[in-house]
Amino acid sequence: MTYRKPGSEKTLKTIKVLHNRISERFPHSSLSGVCEVITIAESVINDIIFIGIAIFFLVTAEVRIKRGRALEALRDLRALSHVIDMHQLTKDPAKISKNSTQTPSSPSRTMSAFELTRYLDYCSEMLALTGKISALYVQNFNDSVVLAAVNELETLTTSLSRKIWQKIIILHKFEEAGR
Repeated sequence: MTYRKPGSEKTLKTIKVLHNRISERFPHSSLSGVCEVITIAESVINDIIFIGIAIFFLVTAEVRIKRGRALEALRDLRALSHVIDMHQLTKDPAKISKNSTQTPSSPSRTMSAFELTRYLDYCSEMLALTGKISALYVQNFNDSVVLAAVNELETLTTSLSRKIWQKIIILHKFEEAGR
């Protein structure tokens, strides 16, 4: 399908052949000069296009490097969020109740209700701070890909924090009921 698009090499070759034909047939004509201008213009346009592509590549290179670094840091923060969540997984507020029974595979429960509340609250605070740190990555870097990753991380940390606060509310209800 090359016959449907003009190629710059073929066009330039055709212009040069036409220039030669005009120069040979009408050596003192200004038409030859016009054809020469077309040749130069085509060459300049090609140069401008290549320079534009090079400039575009250089300008976007910085953005791509910054984006890569930010996304890598955000992946680390996402992993940290999951680690924080794993630390609170076995902290079951129902196990504070006197009616709670242990099985041989149950994790050991050594925290008081107050300590468990503080522990869960600290996990929630760490998740909130993790979300805030992620927001710092887009504060001075306006990139839609990084912004989307930050929004996803903030949604994750908020959801995990909400889950932790449900446990804290259950603990408070047990305390109010006198266990």
